[in-house]
Amino acid sequence: MLIRLLLRDPGLPSGILPLSEEFKASGWKMGASRLRMIVVA
Repeated sequence: MLIRLLLRDPGLPSGILPLSEEFKASGWKMGASRLRMIVVA
């Protein structure tokens, strides 16, 4: 996930919900709550 964040366009929104939607659109099966747990930890 860290590499994915590093390689994404820095101009895109970086909140939990936009990231979650972006990841889901590319095939990841990770919801906003799971992403929030990873980012906060």
